Amino acid sequence: EVILPLGTKDMTCVLQAQSKIYGRTNELQTISRIFSDAVSRSRNAVVIVLGYSGSGKTMLVNKSLEHIKACSKNSVLLIKAKFPQYSVSVLQCLMGVFSELLHEIIKQKDEVELMDQMEAKLGEDLCVLAEQVIPGLKKLFPDLPAPPVLNTMEALARLRQAVCNWVSFVSQTLTN
Repeated sequence: EVILPLGTKDMTCVLQAQSKIYGRTNELQTISRIFSDAVSRSRNAVVIVLGYSGSGKTMLVNKSLEHIKACSKNSVLLIKAKFPQYSVSVLQCLMGVFSELLHEIIKQKDEVELMDQMEAKLGEDLCVLAEQVIPGLKKLFPDLPAPPVLNTMEALARLRQAVCNWVSFVSQTLTN
């Protein structure tokens, strides 16, 4: 009679990647320092991580965000986004970031008060933003008119101004 101990040769079918990052200490420290400086000065910060495909950018960003959330005493807003190298449109990537910002701000602020502030500070830019950049605004403001049709250069200038005003509004809203 042969006794076989159970489970000694079992193999898992799940591939588990290691969660430790090797050789990225400097980069992790740099991102942490940028965050610490921004928090200590009550400023907003953007970190852009560039690199070749497969070089560990996503893992670096995820580890940095884990570290920042663990070390942060204040409430912080952290948004990450990917801008694929061969993306059809940078605007599509920005639309995702701006939509994420809108959802995060709605979570932090009173929705009615936020809508009043948006109407007061963004005015006519709301219809441009809702139509071209942040479709989620249409849910908050269902009665927005369509933006007037302009020639290409004027429409581009209007879009650029609306995006700048949105970024300014978000920045002021998050620091207040």
